[in-house]
Amino acid sequence: MADESQNTINHRVVVRHRGGPEMLLVIEEDLPEPVPDEVRIRVEAAGVSGYDLTVRAHRFPGAAKPPFTLGEDVVGTVDKVGDSVSSVEPDQRVAAWTFGDARAARARWILRQGGANHQADRADELAQRHAGAHLGALSGCSEPEPPGELA
Repeated sequence: MADESQNTINHRVVVRHRGGPEMLLVIEEDLPEPVPDEVRIRVEAAGVSGYDLTVRAHRFPGAAKPPFTLGEDVVGTVDKVGDSVSSVEPDQRVAAWTFGDARAARARWILRQGGANHQADRADELAQRHAGAHLGALSGCSEPEPPGELA
């Protein structure tokens, strides 16, 4: 894997309008910086569930309005922590749940609240490919895409 320690660009998959996969767009944006209670995670695998497909294609109460990013389950490595975070540290493998976040898991880097919805103890025990499947099993995701695949 290439050294991304000096990376300043994030790639994120955005749903531009409701519809089929042709509505997906990979965008470039500034690399997000964590505030004091957040961690930045380098995404290695992100599940896409039946819920994601429904939200992309149909409107229903409580669903995000376009543009938004899909993905509820993520496995990755903590890259940077905010000043007040003590529950995880850089280089720690984590699994996280991003449900309800319009800037969800289908990105190269994501921000999450420190300590919230992380399963750091399980991520090291599970192989990368299977950790995403483990998180998404109940929501219809059988296996995540390989790392590096954004669209």
